[in-house]
Amino acid sequence: MIFAIFLTGCTEEFVDYLDEQIEEANKVEVVPDKLPEINNEDEGALLIPAHVEEETEAYYIDAKYPQWEYLDTLNYLIEDVVYEEINDFKDEIEGLINDEYYMDMEDMKSGLYIDYEIYYNDWDYLSIGFTSYWYSEGAAHGNSYTIPFNLDFEDFEQIELADIFQNDTDYFLALSYMTIPRLKDQLYDDEWADDYLIESGAGPEPDNFQAWTLTGDSIIFHFDPYQVAAYAAGPQKVEFTFYELYALLQEPWASRRQ
Repeated sequence: MIFAIFLTGCTEEFVDYLDEQIEEANKVEVVPDKLPEINNEDEGALLIPAHVEEETEAYYIDAKYPQWEYLDTLNYLIEDVVYEEINDFKDEIEGLINDEYYMDMEDMKSGLYIDYEIYYNDWDYLSIGFTSYWYSEGAAHGNSYTIPFNLDFEDFEQIELADIFQNDTDYFLALSYMTIPRLKDQLYDDEWADDYLIESGAGPEPDNFQAWTLTGDSIIFHFDPYQVAAYAAGPQKVEFTFYELYALLQEPWASRRQ
């Protein structure tokens, strides 16, 4: 099950700080009337839950994502992630529409479902994990994967692992060495462990660690279905505190250890 977390209660001082960063970044702004109407249950809440629904004879789209009042440039960056996923899905479905196998399945539709979780939002950075679930009509089941959105508010750029870890360390090897035992512990407890899938899916390759989110004092690596276990085992997460990774981290991340 996918959950959406809605953040509220941001201070006016925090909004002013972000506005200053936006102006310095000189990004293209979104036209204000492009944003959804504000629907705040709590007075003073700044989060604007946005929802896209679209249905045709061939597919159904249900996408949820966060927007923030007044922060048009941030909203544009988030929308860009979501609409790129929607457009990729439509392109994929367009290629199936004329396929005779799929044309025979009149009672079935393909679907795209996007939801999100906000892992961290403070003065320094914002971290969101989007979950994109695709289903193609006729398939036994769909599949999902994580799309990370980690934004540094200082320069308004996406945070990369190379910005967090010391570049003169083999941090992928270290991460693999630390991750594999934890995945085995998690999956053996649920009787889903497969040593080959775990060791290949969490081996010391950059592609294996491309989906990650941040909290205030940790980094969470996301492993999608099939990457380290059978589909039925679901997605997996492994979290490391900055304290555990201290020897590998650059500043200011090393100073965030607790």
